[in-house]
Amino acid sequence: MSRVLGPADKVRPGRDHPLAVAAGIWTRWTFIRKIKDGEATAGLFAFLTAEPNPRVGVVHPKAMPVILTMLEEIEPWLRAPAKDALELQRPLPDGSLIVVPCGERQDGAPAAT
Repeated sequence: MSRVLGPADKVRPGRDHPLAVAAGIWTRWTFIRKIKDGEATAGLFAFLTAEPNPRVGVVHPKAMPVILTMLEEIEPWLRAPAKDALELQRPLPDGSLIVVPCGERQDGAPAAT
């Protein structure tokens, strides 16, 4: 059964993958926002993205976050050389995520009982 996803719906890992870690890149950046204040330094974080899998592509056709679901992926992501770590930059296999309905239905169909 398919339905139109609403803005409040959540997508989360399925029961076979209870662990989910979003891969990201963190760096410190020194910049000048206002000349009178001089240099400032901030920590910046960005989510790493990949092509969306079919489930996410329905909601967001351009990209999805890279989600690590195996403990064996976390250490290479954090410590391996960039060339090796970036091999983890891929969408989750189709079927790895489930939609968790939240809020009112957006497609006008009656709510499931």
